[in-house]
Amino acid sequence: MNATRVALAAILGGIIMFVWGAVLHMATPLGQAGMDNLPDAALPALRESLAERKIYYFPGMPEHGPDASDAEKEEAMAAWQTAYEAGPRGMVVYEPSGGTPFDPAQLGVEFISGLLAALILAAFLSRLGGGLARGAMAGAAFGVFAWASITVSEWNWYRFPDTYALAALVEQGAGWLLAGAGIGLALRCRRTRAAPSAAAD
Repeated sequence: MNATRVALAAILGGIIMFVWGAVLHMATPLGQAGMDNLPDAALPALRESLAERKIYYFPGMPEHGPDASDAEKEEAMAAWQTAYEAGPRGMVVYEPSGGTPFDPAQLGVEFISGLLAALILAAFLSRLGGGLARGAMAGAAFGVFAWASITVSEWNWYRFPDTYALAALVEQGAGWLLAGAGIGLALRCRRTRAAPSAAAD
């Protein structure tokens, strides 16, 4: 199938996914599922304690000096395990600098990442044959694949909230179902239009 057709179908899919994400995050509660505001009282402590853009987890794993004995290492590990079992435990995604809400650059990255994913799906569907139903099924499968390989691990190991994980399933599964349907339909329509000329040849 012509590469231009695949690219145009991918652009359509990328636009659908971008619009779907905007609607889901701005017009439904799913965009904030499992999230809440950090109390303002915690911000001064964060500014004083954290200086780099990192993911910080707590309780922190014990750090050993080069001269620590085996007994000291075991004692530190036992203390960490006790703190971990007692809780709280979690992680903080931290950015020390300020920023602009709805930064155009971030929106651009979001669109480009969706466009790249849509291009992969369009290339796959161009080999599969396109079509609305086939595109929707393939898109949904891609979305669930992404969710199962990333979000489920975050939920399992890092204790992301259940509601966050379920909302992510809706976002990825339903979003790529819609995008896949658009991509499949675009490929199918273009293929159908090209058929008479091919038959004439």
